[in-house]
Amino acid sequence: MAGTLQAKGRNSSGALHEIKRQAGLTDAEEATLTTIATTCIAAFEAGEKSANAIVTQFMSQNPNGTQMSAALKQQYQAQKGQDLQTVLSAVQQLQTSFGQARFQSLDNYVRTTIAKGVNTAPPVLKYGTPPQTPSKQ
Repeated sequence: MAGTLQAKGRNSSGALHEIKRQAGLTDAEEATLTTIATTCIAAFEAGEKSANAIVTQFMSQNPNGTQMSAALKQQYQAQKGQDLQTVLSAVQQLQTSFGQARFQSLDNYVRTTIAKGVNTAPPVLKYGTPPQTPSKQ
């Protein structure tokens, strides 16, 4: 919620305050969460721009949607792996900063309130889904 507002360039202080209140965060925890989330969002969005550029390159080279070259496929997969690592790193930072018990409390709040009903499938890129490659059988 707050990350979405920040990602769109809007003020998220009201949303963050509501998260703080509902999750029972201290001022220090709220500041930590805001810093880590803002850094994570910025890195993830930069990664998405990079992944979209790879898809755009593929589409310009293959207007009929043929196979993605091995090099582009490798670049795309590496970028998606970096995106995942960005998120996992942010979660680890939160666990370290909050301590296990407080992190678990925040995690429970997020899972039952914010993430309830959130689709965890890979996001659709700005230019559509990534080109499919044959699966290995």
